[in-house]
Amino acid sequence: YDYWTKKYPTRKGQINLTYSFPWVNGYYLHPDQETPKIKNGFIGLSAGIEYFYKEKKYISLTGSAVMDVMIPFPAPIDYSGEEDFFSSAYLSLTDNCKYRRFTVGYGLNFSRNIWEFVYFDRFDPPPPTREPATKISNSIGFTLDGYHQIGKRFYIGLIYRPTFLKVYPNVDFKYEHLISLDFKIKIRIKK
Repeated sequence: YDYWTKKYPTRKGQINLTYSFPWVNGYYLHPDQETPKIKNGFIGLSAGIEYFYKEKKYISLTGSAVMDVMIPFPAPIDYSGEEDFFSSAYLSLTDNCKYRRFTVGYGLNFSRNIWEFVYFDRFDPPPPTREPATKISNSIGFTLDGYHQIGKRFYIGLIYRPTFLKVYPNVDFKYEHLISLDFKIKIRIKK
């Protein structure tokens, strides 16, 4: 069969459960009273539900959590000196359109971003340049995503999640984003 012409039909009323792994994550965070912070890392987990309101269109509700682990698999890491740690948890509601093996979605998200500055006093590193700190913010923004279906249940995609309006700890317009390379599995629970 021809890979590009093979179709995986969907129906109106179909419901899917989704599980995904936002494996590679790029952060741009702007914590309160700090300069903007940029970092890349690995590991995340996501779950959601999809409802097809038309044959090729569906809405999706997804909850995700991502971290900035420095290696692409779970393993013990010894830190020394000063380190920045990033993590984010968010809830997204998107409207999506399916065309053959491709899907594109857009919608809104509510995000909780965490930036931590930690000093590890190990093996006589130089003294810290500042006090340890943790900054947490809640924000509202958009979600844009695109996926390619590589099998009956497997998808690979890219998620761009910019936020513009911080609602905690202060109400403020500040741009932040998360870009993730995502591996998704869909399980149909209603045909």
